[in-house]
Amino acid sequence: MKPTIRLVTHKDPHLSQSFFGGMPKVPPDFEWPIWDATPYYLDEIKYAEEYYRACRTELWKKELEKN
Repeated sequence: MKPTIRLVTHKDPHLSQSFFGGMPKVPPDFEWPIWDATPYYLDEIKYAEEYYRACRTELWKKELEKN
C-alpha cells in the first residue's frame, strides 16, 4: 500500500484551514519571510567542484595503476 492524501472540500469558506490555489488568507500588512539562498547555493557549488576534482583525481589514479 502506498501513502496517500485525502482531500475533503467544504462549500463554506470559513471552514477551510488549508487550500490549494488562490490568494492566501493573511492580513493586509503581512510580511512574507524571505531568505537569501545565495550563500547556500555557493556552498553547494563549491562542494560539487571539490567533489568532482577529488573523483576525477581518484579515477585518474586508478587508470594509471592499470598501466
